[in-house]
Formats: sequence, structure tokens, C-alpha cells
Amino acid sequence: MPVIVRGTLTHRELLALASKDKRRTSWIRKDYFKHHSGHSLNNGMIQYGTALAERARQLWKSQHDAVELAIARLKDDTDAALLRSRNLEKYGDPVGPPFEWLKDSARDKGLTERGQFEAVIQWALRPDLYEYKSTGSLDRARLMRLQPEAKILDRAIAKRLSKSVSWASTGNPKDPLMAKVGPKTWVIQINDFPDEPLYSLIEDGRPVAAFDDWPKSWNRP
Repeated sequence: MPVIVRGTLTHRELLALASKDKRRTSWIRKDYFKHHSGHSLNNGMIQYGTALAERARQLWKSQHDAVELAIARLKDDTDAALLRSRNLEKYGDPVGPPFEWLKDSARDKGLTERGQFEAVIQWALRPDLYEYKSTGSLDRARLMRLQPEAKILDRAIAKRLSKSVSWASTGNPKDPLMAKVGPKTWVIQINDFPDEPLYSLIEDGRPVAAFDDWPKSWNRP
């Protein structure tokens, strides 16, 4: 299996290698978190005196490229297709929010131009996800969101994921699949992968599980 060498290849070359480097989705997320380097890039630009607007642009590009690389590595073509469709519907981009989308969203919240650039930087750095690495502790709710494999240890969750389920398309890219399981309605929600687990299972309108790898016993159309 080819090794992706970061920082020595162009982004196009990395994408070409990524398309051959297929792994379990959960492992792709772990690698993504392990190599997330936005904070060091940001600190370097601050020390260098990079203007706020340029810092926001570079951090956005770095994060957007990292997400594109993670999507390219998805082993299951259906996973990738569902994620890209959801991103196109939500952001108008198959990878994630464009730079101007983030700025416009911040502007619509009443932020000044400076606040808009800072909002882009916050999106790229995601302190809500990465600060746990230094604190060393998490409450259970955040642990479940950040490390879905821990949630699967719950027997009730494991039982749901091991059921034999046949899914039907909904036509909604954000919630593309639905199934009737006994008296309950299950819906699959696509999340902001790789910052979040790829899938959430919604049972009668309530999130009950977050996971990355599609269960073998679930049939998709």
C-alpha cells in the first residue's frame, strides 16, 4: 500500500496516491486527526506577520485540501458519492464550504469584515475538536462525538448496527436513506466528514449512533 508523504508532493499528486490508498473509514479519520497541522501553520504566519485576510485564505486552503484528501481515500465509492452529494447540496462544493461561503455566513450573522476572516480561521482550526488533545479529558457526550468507535461499544448501538436492514433512497442529499425497522423509522444523516463521523443514525427523529464504516448487514439501494 503506497505511503502518502506530506509536504513533498503537489496536492494533485497526493490525490492520485490517495485514490489508491483505500482504508477503513474510521482509520482515515484517525489519520486525518493525527496529521491536522492547522495550528502550527497559523502560529507560523502570526510570527511572520501575515495579514489576517491572507492568513484566513491560507488556512482555509490547507483545511480544504486535507478534507479533499480524506474523501479521496474513502474505500467505498458509495460513501464518497453520498458525501459529495451532501456537500454540494449544503455548500455548493463537493469537498466542503468554499472560502466565500464561510465569509458570507459570518457576514449574515452581523460580523465585521475582520470578524468574517476570523470566522474562516476558526473553521479551519476547529478548536472545539482539537483542544481535547491538550486537556487530556472529555465529557462523555464529546467523547462519543469525536470517537464514534467508543460509542459502538454500547451494546444497544452495536445491536442496531448488526441488524439486517434494507434501505431506500429519500432523494434528500443530507438525509439520503430511510428504512422501517419494526415500528421505528430509521434515517441516515451525512455529517461533516472527516471532522465528524461520516454517518449518524436517526431513530424516530432522535440521533442514536454516529459511525464511519457502513455495516455489512445493511443493504443500500
